[in-house]
Amino acid sequence: MKKKLVILLSFLFVFSFALTAQAKSVQLTKNKKYRVGKTILTFKEGTKVELFPNNAVKSAKMAGNLNYYYNNRKIIFEGSPRSIYFHKNGRIRMGVIGRRTTVPTKEGLMTAKPNTGVSFHDNGHVNMLISYGVPKIKGVLFKSSKQIYFHKKNGKLHYSTLLRDTKYSGLIFKKNTYLYFHNNGKLAKGTLAKGKTVKKGLFKKKKLKAGKTYSFNRKGRVK
Repeated sequence: MKKKLVILLSFLFVFSFALTAQAKSVQLTKNKKYRVGKTILTFKEGTKVELFPNNAVKSAKMAGNLNYYYNNRKIIFEGSPRSIYFHKNGRIRMGVIGRRTTVPTKEGLMTAKPNTGVSFHDNGHVNMLISYGVPKIKGVLFKSSKQIYFHKKNGKLHYSTLLRDTKYSGLIFKKNTYLYFHNNGKLAKGTLAKGKTVKKGLFKKKKLKAGKTYSFNRKGRVK
């Protein structure tokens, strides 16, 4: 009997936790101001405000645009009908820009395409933007109008799509494929356009094949 009671209480605890963990929403009958982090924002009547279980704003539609100053650069996020998204700590997770915008990143200034999303990690580093024009990072040309992703830890380049067959770290990587980097800047993964035999250790060699994707350790050496 005691064992059954323990199981029942455990089930009720898990069930009640699941209910409280669900996000909530509020239907606005008029424009309403909410505190999000350190900022007061006005959300539009007739729309829903999605909330985290702790009542922090998760997503909403603003009554007007938001001028967001990020590392001394202004990023204008559009209001309704666009949604804006937040992390639990109140930082912006993602918003939509209506115009071409210069975004400061740990890889330098990047130009983001109009009418696309710009997203951030919960520590404030840029997570993703969609490029306007052909971006050049680490001496590599990446495709225009494609996502560029950055590491959470330090904001450095994580990966994007190669514009053309590209020689990097002694290997030639295939155009229109992702080239990945570790957060220390070393090559992490890529798809070869041309095969090559490389050293692996002091006495071994490894034959790398064209068209195959390879991973590299944090020193940039093939696994």
